This record gives sequence, C-alpha cells and structure tokens, in this order.
Amino acid sequence: YRRWQEMEIKHGRFAMAATLHVILTEAGIRWPGYLSFAEDIKFSDMPGGTLASWAALPNLAWIQIVLIVALLDNSVLAQDPAKAPGDVIPFFWVRYPDVEGFSGKEFKLNAERNNGRAAMMGISGMLIHESLTGNPVWPIPVPPQPVLEAALDDVEKGPARVGSFVLASLGMAACGAAAAIPELSKKQ
Repeated sequence: YRRWQEMEIKHGRFAMAATLHVILTEAGIRWPGYLSFAEDIKFSDMPGGTLASWAALPNLAWIQIVLIVALLDNSVLAQDPAKAPGDVIPFFWVRYPDVEGFSGKEFKLNAERNNGRAAMMGISGMLIHESLTGNPVWPIPVPPQPVLEAALDDVEKGPARVGSFVLASLGMAACGAAAAIPELSKKQ
C-alpha cells in the first residue's frame, strides 16, 4: 500500500506540473533565450500544449530530461522508507507543520493528493483533446456569447445596467454555491 501512496503522490506532482505547463504555454508564456544552441531553437519557437511541444522538442533534449528526472528520483530525491510517503526532501525542510485545522498537516496532505488526482484527470483530458482537436485547452470552438456581448455593449449606456447584470450573476452564483453545500441545505 505504501508504494501505491508514493506513486500516487509522485504522479500527482508530475501531473500538476504538466497541467501548469499546458496552461502557461497556451497563454503564450515562454522562457527567454535558447532551448537548443546546436539546433538554433528558442523557447519562443516551441508550440504550446502537450503533444505539439513533445513532438517539437529535439531527441537529445528528451534524453536529457529523462536522465535528470531519473537522477533526481533515484538518488537526490529518493524516498526514504523512514519518512512519510512523498516526503522526499533530504535536508531539514518540514513538509507541513502539524497543527490543528485547515492549516494542519492532515488537511494539506489530503489537499495535495486530491489536487494531484484532479491534475492527473486534467492532463489526461488535455492530451485527449489535443490529439482529437489540436487544442488542449479549448477543444471546441467557443460560440458567440450574446449575453456577455450585450453586457459589454451596455458599458457605453451607463454603469447601472452593467452593475445590475453583475449583481444578478453574483446572486445566481451565491445561490448555486449555497445549494451545493450540504450543511446549508439540510433539514433541521
């Protein structure tokens, strides 16, 4: 069971990094400088997404990434059997302080695992969307939004109409959030 916990945490961390990679590269954020001096590839030349950036990366770069991850995983950040699963930092760093409540260790460990699970599902969906449609974030064309366009047109007509639209939207969101919380909808 412990090995499965370690693997779940490790894969969750990789999935969170991969999901962040897709979101940032699709937004156009890139490192400055060169990715490869030998092949004259800049970071800005890399396409966004998962499969496109994977295909555009030179083979030697992939070998370098795999070797560095293997080195970190097997030696520098190897799991110590005496420590809790996922606690891989070899020096005096404390993973989470053990205090009560939402800032406590148990809550944060569960949040990390749940975020990792969500990221694993998210990156799987992004891979599927990109392989089917070519776009990992928006797999379908976004149709026109007449309500939002009307609200933006109202900006010229005065802030009162825009404010009422925003207030109605926030009210609907608050009602939906209140209905989704089981403690607020229980019969006493």
